[in-house]
Amino acid sequence: MKEKVYKILAINPGSTSTKLSVFENKKEIMQEVIRHDKNLINKFNIITEQKDMRKEYIYKFLKNNKCEITTIDAVVGRGGMIKPIESGTYEINESMIKDLNNSKASLHASSLGGLIASEIGKEHGIPSFIVDPVVVDELEPYSRLTGIPEISKESIFHALNAKSVAQKLAEEIGIKYEDLRPVSYTHLRAHETPEHLVCRLLLEKKKKKKKKK
Repeated sequence: MKEKVYKILAINPGSTSTKLSVFENKKEIMQEVIRHDKNLINKFNIITEQKDMRKEYIYKFLKNNKCEITTIDAVVGRGGMIKPIESGTYEINESMIKDLNNSKASLHASSLGGLIASEIGKEHGIPSFIVDPVVVDELEPYSRLTGIPEISKESIFHALNAKSVAQKLAEEIGIKYEDLRPVSYTHLRAHETPEHLVCRLLLEKKKKKKKKK
């Protein structure tokens, strides 16, 4: 039996860019990385105010690639600062939208993913989803310990990227994802100044020297 082909629009907003792709099942058939001028970005008081501006770029991307929105079966946005949940794919609901519009969520560009996907979905009657948001929380109880009784560690990380890379690696080397023990080091932030970067690298170097002693 022939496999049904689903066309999926994927939206991944970053602090200074919007990454867009259209997939037919697992095959990427078009993609673009839109770099946003910092002067334009800085005009907005909070990140979530950029929603309409970025949505315009998405429609231009589809138009330039002659991709009719009516051919899209689902819209997927990068998951943002909602309440902690387990890893997975979730259909966007009103509770999520409320979380994505709160003051904490407005500080992180990933929150735009769910908001934009939801709006495009509603405008065209297409189901909308988020996948592995930055608040994926699967920590063991001991992983929450900080050494300070009043403070518990929160799970906030680039879950979408980390899990996707780990899943691809597991497939390539022929083992189950659940049996993989990947180690993630760090990534350079788009909004990080040279001074910030130097400070972080010096701190890492200092840590290594202490361990050698």
